[in-house]
Amino acid sequence: MLTVIFATPNGMRTLPSVLDAYLALEVPDGGWKLVVVDNSSTDRSRECISSFQDRLPLTYLYEETLGKNVALNAAVAHIEGDLVVLTDDDVFPRPDWLVRMRSVANN
Repeated sequence: MLTVIFATPNGMRTLPSVLDAYLALEVPDGGWKLVVVDNSSTDRSRECISSFQDRLPLTYLYEETLGKNVALNAAVAHIEGDLVVLTDDDVFPRPDWLVRMRSVANN
């Protein structure tokens, strides 16, 4: 199992497309989960993230205190597995991204 984490403060500009890209990911050995921390968004980020919860192994968190470090620290308690991958809300993963991350971590 590996856990992917990113924070999003008002990420509606990229969130729909980024989360669509996560739908196309190949599943790495051991599986994976995504933890998205809504960092005090005032746009429709929460609704967007929630709309993917039935299609992705997704945990949604809300962090009121602004700051990427605060938001990422909020996700620590939700980590599962032996590998954590940090990314951003404007990064579009390639379909083989997690499989490659797992391969590198295992070697």
